[in-house]
Amino acid sequence: MTNFHWIFYKCTLEILDIYGRKVITLLDNEMLAGGKQSRAFNISRLAPGTYTYRLISNSTNAKGLIIKQ
Repeated sequence: MTNFHWIFYKCTLEILDIYGRKVITLLDNEMLAGGKQSRAFNISRLAPGTYTYRLISNSTNAKGLIIKQ
């Protein structure tokens, strides 16, 4: 299980494969309640490999790495 945490109100959260192709969209430009947010994602749904996540909001972008063995 992987957990993502952020404080933005409106955002998109995507998982991409090593080639930059979108695997799944966890949030699609959704407006959320104010305050700290989190979203759990069960990585057992992914094939073994290296993935990146992309969190896009109106004020900032964040990227990170997920390695599934």
